[in-house]
Amino acid sequence: MKPKTFFLLILFIAALLSCSSPRYINDSISHKRQKELRASRSGNVVIDVLLTIGSLIFSSATESDAIYFPQGQRFKRFKLINTATDTMYVNMLTDATWDNEDYCDFMDIRIPPEKKCKILVPIGVSYNIYFGVTNDPEKDELLEVDTHEVRKVALTPGMTQGDWGE
Repeated sequence: MKPKTFFLLILFIAALLSCSSPRYINDSISHKRQKELRASRSGNVVIDVLLTIGSLIFSSATESDAIYFPQGQRFKRFKLINTATDTMYVNMLTDATWDNEDYCDFMDIRIPPEKKCKILVPIGVSYNIYFGVTNDPEKDELLEVDTHEVRKVALTPGMTQGDWGE
């Protein structure tokens, strides 16, 4: 594959990924935030690719070791899996902020039965995930996860209520 074709393919894939958004987020503010996170991540990936290619060209032209290494990731894909036979209602709350004013919360996520929802989240952030098969917040279950340690969560009604020897 020619370098020009490879470069155009990478740009096309980055643009394609930045345009997609989770279809299960029904809250307009959360949906907008997810699009902003994806755009930020895609922009960082494109810049890292361009800087790496540029540094490789520069280092080979000058016969030096000036090679750019991309910085660590700031975001990762997080998967919510609905194992129930009913629609799962999910709210993800955190104390981390996205734009110095608004929290990086994701509200009103409705995952159809036995489907999964992929969300882009900041790495190393603790989320309180409130979930249930009814739209009644009084009946929600709570699960706390750290996005640095966990990549996916299978949500099952009753999973946090445990009956340990009672």
